[in-house]
Amino acid sequence: MANIFLSDTWFDESDKIAESFGKMDLPEKLVGFILNLTVTGCPGGDKAIHFTEGRFGKGHHKNAKTMLTLPYDVCYKALLCNDTKEAMKGFLTRKIRVKGNMTEMLTLASIKSEGDLEALRVKVCTMTEPVS
Repeated sequence: MANIFLSDTWFDESDKIAESFGKMDLPEKLVGFILNLTVTGCPGGDKAIHFTEGRFGKGHHKNAKTMLTLPYDVCYKALLCNDTKEAMKGFLTRKIRVKGNMTEMLTLASIKSEGDLEALRVKVCTMTEPVS
């Protein structure tokens, strides 16, 4: 059964998947990387989440230097599905708003999803109900 993206059940399942990997071999640029997101238009209302070291977490992280505000569908497509065209389109149409350190966004854009990171992303995508 697929889980609704960013629901409590989705976070629980994605955490289990991430834990099954043990210590992940992450790209150097992702080690210590923290990004806060406010995702608008989610089922049940807007969500405050964070992305750190390849994983999404509930709530904003106190050590994040950058905040993104973006719509639910754009978050799903650009960040979970790794759709770089959707991410660029989101920035160009101002659906993705950045507050804070813009260079962190460039860092995120330059990271290739491969190895453990890509395997984790694919497994989490597989258990996630698609967002249109």
